[in-house]
Amino acid sequence: MFEYLEGRLAERMPAHVVLDVGGVAFRLSVPVSTYDALPASGAARLFTHLRIQEEIPRLYGFATRTERELFLLLNSVSGIGPVTALGILSSCAAAELARAVAAGDVKFLRKLKGVGEKTAQRILLELREPMAALRLLPESPAPGRDEAASADAVLALLSLGFPRPTAEKSVADAARALPAGSAVELLVKEALRRSANPTPSANRR
Repeated sequence: MFEYLEGRLAERMPAHVVLDVGGVAFRLSVPVSTYDALPASGAARLFTHLRIQEEIPRLYGFATRTERELFLLLNSVSGIGPVTALGILSSCAAAELARAVAAGDVKFLRKLKGVGEKTAQRILLELREPMAALRLLPESPAPGRDEAASADAVLALLSLGFPRPTAEKSVADAARALPAGSAVELLVKEALRRSANPTPSANRR
């Protein structure tokens, strides 16, 4: 409904701000990153998103369009609502989130507020392509392609019920056995083959 609101900051708090636009006061929920980017007082512009939950309208504000796009993308992930999305954006910079998604960095994502193992996996599975399409992901050099394929292969094994340590080891072994640049499907097949037929050394304790 609104692209942005521009006015005078009447109140500035870590979780919300009040923006006076021509005598009309708008209360906007904001991530900490937006709070940090705003001046203590005076004129400000916030990119906005209006969301109606249980017939109650809530207005969200962001210092940049990129933050707003990330908020909307996070909201599109199953199990992530506005509160969790704001918590994630408050826990890290937009560039850090983009890097983590591009690198398949589950460990980093699990450290963010409101994000557990399953939510981190869903973020990687559901957001990598949309973020790339919106050019929110950093461009990776060619070697990063193998890392991305391995990360996707690990996620595939996790979805099949493999414990993370087993999935990561199986994919790493498969990546060493296959030529560089192998597709995700090949990595998954090789990892599954190795899991079904472990080498003798894998069984020694």
